[in-house]
Parts: sequence; C-alpha cells; structure tokens
Amino acid sequence: MKPILVIPAYNVNSLDELVNRILDYYSEDIIIVDDGSNPCLSLDNLDNNNKITLLTNYKNMGKGYSLKKALSYISSRNYTHAITLDADFQHDPKHLLQFINVDEDIDIIIGMRSFTSEMPIHRRLSNYLTSKIISIRCKRIIYDSQSGYRRYKLSSILDNSYNEDGFQFETEILIKILSKKHHSIDYIPIETIYGSESSSIRNIRDTLKFIKLILRSLFWRIN
Repeated sequence: MKPILVIPAYNVNSLDELVNRILDYYSEDIIIVDDGSNPCLSLDNLDNNNKITLLTNYKNMGKGYSLKKALSYISSRNYTHAITLDADFQHDPKHLLQFINVDEDIDIIIGMRSFTSEMPIHRRLSNYLTSKIISIRCKRIIYDSQSGYRRYKLSSILDNSYNEDGFQFETEILIKILSKKHHSIDYIPIETIYGSESSSIRNIRDTLKFIKLILRSLFWRIN
C-alpha cells in the first residue's frame, strides 16, 4: 500500500500544530488543500515539510472541490489509497495507522463515531437521518455517512466523475461507489470530538442540497 493523507483546510487556526500532531503517528506523504483561507495557509513554520504538498484555492470553493482537486493531483502519481482527515481537530491522528493497516482491498473505510451526548443534538439527528437515507439508496447499511475521516481505494473511486463541490461530495462518492454490489465498506471506531470550532455546515441550505442530490442520484446510471 502507498497511501497519501488529504486534508482540506479553511481558516485553520494552527496549521503547524495540526501537522505536528499528525507527524507523531504518520510518516507518509500529505497533501493539504487551502480552500481560500484568509490569510493563506503556509508551510513556512513546519520543519518536516519535505513530504507535504500545499495546494491553494484562491477563493473559498468548498470541501468537495478541494477534495476533487487533491484527487486530480494524486491521480497521476503512484498512490494506492487516500486517507481524508478534516482540519478542525475533530479527527484524532492516532487512528491513522489503523486506516493504513486495514485490508487494502476494501474500497471505503469510514471513521465511525458514536452518536452520544458528545455530539450536538442537531448533528446527531442529521447524521442518523442522512445515514438512513443513504443506506436505503445504496441498499446496504451505511453508518456515520457524514464522517470525513475516511480511506479510499483510489483504483475504485477514480473511475467515476463527481459533480458536487460542497459537503455533498462525500455523499456523492458513497452512492457512486457503494451502490455497486462488488464494492466494499468497513469501519474504524473513532472518538466523537467537538470543540469550540464553528462548523462550516449550514443546516437548512445543506439539507436542501442533500435532498436534491439524493433525488438526482435516482437517475444516475451506476454500473
């Protein structure tokens, strides 16, 4: 396995702290996509940056756009898997080796959180409902469909085209991969971490986008 860690980042308070935490557990390549932060993110304060690539969106384009940009960059290089980790300190880097050590033939690994009191109640409800709807759409049980802590088998996901630029990209990729019976999914239990960071998810707008995506997906041709 040759993995690369992909981190979409927007207005991260401390990029060097984030990366240094990651380097305590992970020694492979990293790609960070700065999604129009103000000021722009920089690697200047990082000592071990020879394995880190920073791509920059010069305005805020969305999480999905940033992930697709990273995948486009990765596609011409010799990586086998991409692990995605959010930059808001809600994903503990200590799990990275678990993502690497799981059977490399599995198409998608999701870091699965517990929907406990640690998670705000509106997020618990949103996670529960969206996971149920995606499970019905994919005709298999999908847990924690909103978790951004994932591992993708690149040979499986790069065969598809993706249209979503926002958070809905992570739903689109689940549907396009997991609606195929021969593609597999597994889970790694992770902590539920919510700090003082404000979420970029706008509940009503993103709920409507999610519904529209599910309806559009009914007309997709998925082989």
